[in-house]
Amino acid sequence: MNSRKYPIALAHLKRRERPWDELSLKVKELGSTQHAVLELSRGLLAGVEIEIGTNEITIKHATAVQERLLAQRADALARRLGRSVRFV
Repeated sequence: MNSRKYPIALAHLKRRERPWDELSLKVKELGSTQHAVLELSRGLLAGVEIEIGTNEITIKHATAVQERLLAQRADALARRLGRSVRFV
């Protein structure tokens, strides 16, 4: 399978010096049932919420540009963890 290319999203990333270093993460909920909700509050991915469950990882509230930036990493994460990754 060919890897996806997103030239507009990649150009957005290149405009910044170190965009991934600007991320700020807040753990909203961490349960004893291996379930966590993480909220990104600063930087390029501000407003994105990541819900990690035992069977799947759900990425919520991402804009179209944020989805494109995360798409390749989400595919790799799904393969590595053996869980489905979906955007809502």
